[in-house]
Amino acid sequence: MGLLIHAHIEVTGDLGALQRFRERLASLLAEEEREGEIQEQIGANRLRYDLKVSGGIPFPPFIAASQALPELRISVEWFSPAEAARGSAVIQAGKLLEHTEGPTGGMPLVDDKPLYVRVEAGGRLGLAFALLSLSPQAHLGYTVTADRDAFFRLTRQGETARLQATVGAEPQWGKAWTFDLQQRRCQPEALDPPLSIEEREHQALLALADGFVARWIWFRDAPEEETVLERDRYARLGYPVQEANVKSAKLRLLTAQGNGVQVADTLGPGLEWIEEVLTQCWLENESAPGR
Repeated sequence: MGLLIHAHIEVTGDLGALQRFRERLASLLAEEEREGEIQEQIGANRLRYDLKVSGGIPFPPFIAASQALPELRISVEWFSPAEAARGSAVIQAGKLLEHTEGPTGGMPLVDDKPLYVRVEAGGRLGLAFALLSLSPQAHLGYTVTADRDAFFRLTRQGETARLQATVGAEPQWGKAWTFDLQQRRCQPEALDPPLSIEEREHQALLALADGFVARWIWFRDAPEEETVLERDRYARLGYPVQEANVKSAKLRLLTAQGNGVQVADTLGPGLEWIEEVLTQCWLENESAPGR
């Protein structure tokens, strides 16, 4: 799983040119060794790529394919939780026509949001999430462990909760579960086809993730010069560095729970059940890393 870069790339133009671009790009990407996921959708006049990759956006293959098909326009939007940054770009004829980049501005959004962070014995991030409550019975959230992350939507009616979570790079709900709060039992649901996330909710989720990550999480894939202090502190603590890690300054805020487990919990009354739903449904029923 690549936790570093989430990107949406849209190529627009004539369908025939799009098909040639698709073939050329596939050949170029096959030559690169890159960890992560790239999903593709093609329509009448557009080709869309949703990426979640480590090591940055693979711009060179897109630029090379663009040089061969100069009539096509490529629009890029990206978000880096490791650097708390986002940006956009426009490429045409192999040239970068527009480029913006800057901080997400999402950090303050986490201060007043319920969150939960659990670190296992040995410093491994077991489960962390931040919530954005839409109503007392409906919540959006971003969750991350040592080796994967996801957006989620959680609703509750009486003693039944329903969890939807993203899978892969696309902004859509790819998996769902129903959780019986009395029986403490999780039942998977089929989502075929997956459900698109509403644009307003997707933007809210991105902002929530921006702020949560900026304050609480550091990533192994982040530039080493930006994480040298974190790496040194983890080494002194004897903690191995995982793909995602809790910032060392935040470790002091955790409370010991026994067996080496430490927790920070600001969920408050009425939200305690959310940790159990995420743990039993999303965490324990997902065998392979990679949202």
